[in-house]
Amino acid sequence: MGGTFRLVVLMAFFSVTFFPGTIWVRRTSLTWLPADVVLLTFDDGPNAGARTTGRLLDVLERQRVTAAFCLVGRAVEQAPGMVRRMRDSGHLLVNHTYSHRLERQARAMEQEICRCDEAIGRAFGNPGYRSRWFRPPGGWLTGAVETCTAARGLQILPVTYFAFDTLYSGRGSRRLVETHVRIAKKDRGGIFVVHDGAVRVRPRNRACDVLEGKNRAWIPEAIEEMIRCLRGEGIRFGAPEEVLLGPKP
Repeated sequence: MGGTFRLVVLMAFFSVTFFPGTIWVRRTSLTWLPADVVLLTFDDGPNAGARTTGRLLDVLERQRVTAAFCLVGRAVEQAPGMVRRMRDSGHLLVNHTYSHRLERQARAMEQEICRCDEAIGRAFGNPGYRSRWFRPPGGWLTGAVETCTAARGLQILPVTYFAFDTLYSGRGSRRLVETHVRIAKKDRGGIFVVHDGAVRVRPRNRACDVLEGKNRAWIPEAIEEMIRCLRGEGIRFGAPEEVLLGPKP
């Protein structure tokens, strides 16, 4: 990586770690999250390229793990069958906007959220579908996001650790596994995010292109290895309804 790229990564890391207004929270602040429990969450899918999300669903079924999938509406339209499979397998469907766009104005942000719900609803024939959970693109809790989620009664899906896996290629899969095992042991669990989909953000209008399979085809195998290693350390995987929908203090 060049010096400029390193600087960008460092700035992103410090901004999401130390400044308010993001979904990143310290594990110790989630007093309602059971000890030694991990919730897996997957962003930016579904991804039909190289059967990435399909193979990931195979892994989760084989390992008997349920997860949360943060869905981009444009990607849902390309792979509605995968969304039906997620729902039928008991995974939590989370609104992640229609085009991975973080709008400044509340009205435009509302449209992004509504269009994503419409796409999810069309995937399984429920035109009135409304999500209960939302994760904003990039994890940023802007004023527009807070206004819209409050108006729609949406709950924000947080994350306690983000490994910047979108910067990895398949050669970094071992590093991804080892890092998550280390963090889970240190923090006694947490809410982790990995990206089964990939989006390209255009600088001018911040609209995304769904990149089918780009640098993501290795994710299913890495997740299966992560699950095995974490279980070997005494960590278990909580179902979303157990981890998120229980009583909060």
